[in-house]
Amino acid sequence: MGVNRSDERRALSAAIREKLPRVLIGFAMLFVVLIVGYITLPIVNYAYQMQIPGIGISVGLVISVIILAIVVLFAIRIFNDLTSLFGISANLLAKLVPGLTSEHMSDLRRISYNLLYVILIVLLFWIVEPFTPLIPGVGSAIATALPIVIVAIVVLLFWDIGRTIYRHIEVFSRKLADRISDSIEQSEKRSSK
Repeated sequence: MGVNRSDERRALSAAIREKLPRVLIGFAMLFVVLIVGYITLPIVNYAYQMQIPGIGISVGLVISVIILAIVVLFAIRIFNDLTSLFGISANLLAKLVPGLTSEHMSDLRRISYNLLYVILIVLLFWIVEPFTPLIPGVGSAIATALPIVIVAIVVLLFWDIGRTIYRHIEVFSRKLADRISDSIEQSEKRSSK
């Protein structure tokens, strides 16, 4: 069993060596792209007035879509690396901590993924929000509706996290109450003899 844990630790160590630098580089590149995007925002605003001949699309919209695509690709890469790290560390945690069942682990993964989704959604909103008013025609409507939609999604994800945690606390408290009740009943039986 010691060899098995040693192999698992080596696998986790190798995964961290592979994925963690990619996550950190991804965050750094995402930060650089965001800074460049915010610096070029005044230029992009002016570029929305220039149309590409024959297509009818503004240059600003093309620039915004390119920046958004780059950001989304980095965010997806970061998300995939983080989820694989969470999966590996959750499996190792299940084997190292006694009493953790597969149900506990699936709920732990679910909570981790929900937190990652919240971070990703808030990050993407923070990135996209300055560009939405610049979209011709529907930009102001999207800029108004987007925060409401984001808040609703984040609330639903936190509700799911809370529901999962509540279920585990409820099960634990019932087991604790059963143990205390059984202990009192056994004590009562012994004293009546």
